[in-house]
Amino acid sequence: MTVFGSSVLGRAWVSTYRGRPPGQDELQEVTSFNMTNGGKEPALHWAETTLDVHGRSVPGHLAFVPASAQVNIDRWAVLLFGKEYSASIQLEGMTPEQLTLCVNLRRGSGSA
Repeated sequence: MTVFGSSVLGRAWVSTYRGRPPGQDELQEVTSFNMTNGGKEPALHWAETTLDVHGRSVPGHLAFVPASAQVNIDRWAVLLFGKEYSASIQLEGMTPEQLTLCVNLRRGSGSA
């Protein structure tokens, strides 16, 4: 499985999980910690949403990451949850509305 994120406005970093994808709570906690550099308040405020992926609405969560001393730019964290995958996406220099997402699930011998 691959997830692609593209925009002419900024950058996107995508991490995907298959097999036993982490649960929503687990992925939110890890992403919050990583994107806030483990500061005093590592939690982000997540909002439930749906995102368009190849013409299908996929449930997800998104959070705004305020600019920090280390990174002088505002960022967004996007989490996607599907039956066969989950993905964590970091956006820099663009909003979630400016992101184009495609998911390609490959099925082979014993792989998802």
